[in-house]
Amino acid sequence: MKKRFVLLLLIVFQTLAFAQNEETNSDTFYQFDVLIPLIRSERVGTNDTSSSQDSKVIFNGISTKFGYGIQHKKWIGLSIHSGIDWALSEKLLAIPLYGNLRLSYGFESDSRITLQAGYGIGYGIINHYNFANYGKFSLGLETGNDFILFAEISGYSFKNNIPDVGFIGLGIAVRTF
Repeated sequence: MKKRFVLLLLIVFQTLAFAQNEETNSDTFYQFDVLIPLIRSERVGTNDTSSSQDSKVIFNGISTKFGYGIQHKKWIGLSIHSGIDWALSEKLLAIPLYGNLRLSYGFESDSRITLQAGYGIGYGIINHYNFANYGKFSLGLETGNDFILFAEISGYSFKNNIPDVGFIGLGIAVRTF
């Protein structure tokens, strides 16, 4: 188990080291994402006249990812990403490593609608201690400054009868060339 985790970290750091040695090219990019996973919290109302339940959406941790990739005219891109996912309610801290496909349709003045899909592996560090399949889908609005506001659905499918963990959240991303 520890050997697999060390191998995963070695792959991540080797990928980041390779990315730093590449020459600047307009077809390559770096992407940094921050996502706030959200959950619905139901609480009994405190008002004496109300017996219904109040529903609130609250944050459930934080997720950060960093990636390096190539693209063709900002329409399509392939990249490799890693990062950290932290979910409070599931008591999960995990490291994903995944490939990402990015499709982007431009409209108006350099604005784009961006669809991203990623698939790979993840490793649960706290409370799960196991490898999992990792997947994500996001839909966002990209500005001309390569700043992306997005909504994302992602999750881990653990093995050995460990419950799956999923995220739904809102995030921001910055791409640099």
